[in-house]
Amino acid sequence: MENYNNGQFINSIPIFNGCFFRQIFNMKFFSIGLIILVGCLAIFWKSNSKEQGKAEETYIVDTLATELIVPWEIVFLPDKTMLFTERNGKVRIVRANQLINKPALVVKDIDATRKMGLLGLCIHPQFNKNKYIYLSYNSRNENFAFLKIVRFQFLNDTLVHPVTILENINASPNHTG
Repeated sequence: MENYNNGQFINSIPIFNGCFFRQIFNMKFFSIGLIILVGCLAIFWKSNSKEQGKAEETYIVDTLATELIVPWEIVFLPDKTMLFTERNGKVRIVRANQLINKPALVVKDIDATRKMGLLGLCIHPQFNKNKYIYLSYNSRNENFAFLKIVRFQFLNDTLVHPVTILENINASPNHTG
């Protein structure tokens, strides 16, 4: 059994050696430290109980779309239109809280097995000028999976003019994106 007198045990713990905590845990000051600790806990407890008495914020859960195939990435355009990907290759649009029936794009050369598929979606920092949207998705070449990054333009609720930025990035079947 370690000797607790004069803080010898506490001195053996590097974090307490030569600091204020050493004095608190030293047997001479233990009762003072305990009183301080209990006082701090009482103040903390009282302030938390006051906050619990406040009216709780309420949230409304609203379903914007159903029957989706693994929605993955969401971005908001400057006009508050929401674009999101489904892993099976669809880019979908929600405007004014309504899902647009026609997808903005359906990627054809996609490998959506395991945790792969249409994953990443981002808008260009100067989207208002150029309307560029970037997608990253998995494709397959024989027995190998790859990640591809393609830039599109978002015109009339459709992603058009694809330009491949990077391709043949080795992929793994577990969250490659």
